[in-house]
Amino acid sequence: MQGRRRALGLIVLLLLILIGGLVTAAVRLHKNSDALWQIVSEKCGPNQRKTGQPAPCQRVDNQHGMRC
Repeated sequence: MQGRRRALGLIVLLLLILIGGLVTAAVRLHKNSDALWQIVSEKCGPNQRKTGQPAPCQRVDNQHGMRC
């Protein structure tokens, strides 16, 4: 009986740690959900227009909706 109680406690602890990690990851992802668009619109698009090179992106396709 004591062994089952200890195993159950360990499982509950591990689940709480997992849930805490998932909540933390979700908060961080939500906080910066526009990160990719910020890079594309603030760096890639302007670099493509100024120099013809879209660095740090590989390519910018203005014909299919990229509007900066």
